Formats: sequence, structure tokens, C-alpha cells
Amino acid sequence: MKKAERKKSIKKQVITCAVLAASLLLPTSTSAVSALYTLYQVGSTADKATSTSFGQVYMGGSTDVDEAFKWMIQKANGGDFLVIRATGTDAYNSYIYDLVKSIGKPLNSVSTIVVDDLIRAGPDSSLIDKINKAEGIFFAGGNQADYVDFLEGSPALTALNNRINQGIPFGGTSAGTMIQGDHVYDSISAGSTTLDSKTALNNPYSSLISFTDYLIQTPHNNNIQTDTHFEQRDRMGRFLTFLA
Repeated sequence: MKKAERKKSIKKQVITCAVLAASLLLPTSTSAVSALYTLYQVGSTADKATSTSFGQVYMGGSTDVDEAFKWMIQKANGGDFLVIRATGTDAYNSYIYDLVKSIGKPLNSVSTIVVDDLIRAGPDSSLIDKINKAEGIFFAGGNQADYVDFLEGSPALTALNNRINQGIPFGGTSAGTMIQGDHVYDSISAGSTTLDSKTALNNPYSSLISFTDYLIQTPHNNNIQTDTHFEQRDRMGRFLTFLA
């Protein structure tokens, strides 16, 4: 082999090794699709059980609050962090993983489950296994009616409440906050109609107003009712109606 060709070959091998080394330093990202849900995962696929401390996040919607997630990450103590949503993408995986790096508190993995079949996914053993092995659980935004359909009366809800009772950090934003509390405005009867303050105040007994009681159980939920996007969507009136 000529000298110039040897140099070119060595250079190519060095570049290849550098790319392989760089890929080993990056967190692995995988996805799995079933008929019931889609799972996206960053980090280790092997479970890691850690000692956690309970904390609860009620996030009002709109922009995610970094400090709230950092607080949950610290309480998850290096375990597996799970995001549950009924629609959307795996964008929380990279967001949370970047926060992990910024505070120097590693997590074993960050996963997102997008529930595709709201009714049949609730009893699914593999989904329940992910809940049982999570050291932190967060519900994303969307429509709280979807979460109620998914959770109410299901083994997934039993597993979720058991994990909360065992002391993992738990939270949600927007619809993920709406499902927290003893009395949940579930928006089921409203369907695609957005219930505003004027409508609620004009008729507190409107067929658009429906509730689901005692869904998610935490130490702080007793006699609590939540509402979100409070200022942006002028929801004081409808919240007063809910309370009344």
C-alpha cells in the first residue's frame, strides 16, 4: 500500500473510532409500539430501584417550570422517571434528561408512555409494570377526560396510587394537574366544548359540568379541587362554580 493510501486509511479508522466513542457517551433512546401504547425511553433499559421521597407538583399549564422538575428529579434519587400522556410526543424525555445533566443528579432512565387505547391500556400488565418500577411519575397536558377514561377503575390507577403511597414524587401539568384532587372537573360531558367562566356562572347546573371523585390519592389531595391556565383563560368564574 502506498504511503498516501495508508495515511488515508488510518485517518478513516480514527474518525470511525471517534464517532463510535461519541455514541457511547450519549444516552440511548429507544421506542416500542404496542396496540395499546407507545413507549419512548432514554437511558438504561434495566430497572433500578432507589429510595425516594414524596413530593407533589401542581403545574398550572403553559410553560414547564424547570425548578419543579429539578425538585422531582432529586426526590426520584437516581431511579426511573416516567411521563404519562394520552397525546403528544417524547419531548419530555430530552427536556428532563438535560435538566438531569444541569443539576448533576443522574436518573437511571426517563420514559414517556403515550396511551393510544385509553380503555384497554389500563389493565395492560406491561404498562402497569412500568408504573410499578417508576421512582417518579408525571402526567403531561392534554385533555383530562382522556386520563379519566384511562385511569378510572383500572389496575393502572391502583398501581399509580400504590406507588404514590410508597413515597415517589408525583405531579402533572395542565390536564395532569386537573386530575389531581378529590373532585376532578373531568370535561367528559363537555366533550369538545371548552367550558368558560360565563357559561358556568350563567348555569351552575349546566350539563357541560361533570365531575369524577377520588381518582388519584395523595397525602395532599383531601378536599382539593384544581383548575389550570387560570389567568390566561379567565377561569375564576368557572372555578367558583365548581367550588359551589
